[in-house]
Amino acid sequence: MTEKIRTTFSLFFTNVNSQMNLGGHSHFAHLTLTWLTIGYQGFPAFEDTYRYIQNQIKGATEKPFRDCTNEEVCRRLFHLFKEIDYRTVPEFSKWDMCKFELVAAELAVRGVPDRLGHADSFTYYTVEADNVYNQKNL
Repeated sequence: MTEKIRTTFSLFFTNVNSQMNLGGHSHFAHLTLTWLTIGYQGFPAFEDTYRYIQNQIKGATEKPFRDCTNEEVCRRLFHLFKEIDYRTVPEFSKWDMCKFELVAAELAVRGVPDRLGHADSFTYYTVEADNVYNQKNL
């Protein structure tokens, strides 16, 4: 049996998609992080852990993503959270009985009709880990 916990956060980001000749433009989005539960207790879903994640998102989206498609924005956010050693983060270290690993990030980007031709819908970009159950967060 595999158990996972999904956490979702709102964000606003700006990207310049030079690959598609799209100048700087901004999006509202939801970022869903999927955490593999390792053992009995997984990702510690508490106010302070969520605040830490939200602060990381705010820091990552403070400046425009240059030369980035939405796919690349999702990749960068995935790697941001995949590379953190949560055992050393005070908001997480007090929950050392919780064992978890990031296995996916999904960026749901809200498009609205605009001069660039965006669709009036959410488009979902997903990055999944190739190798799961990394000993790092045990």
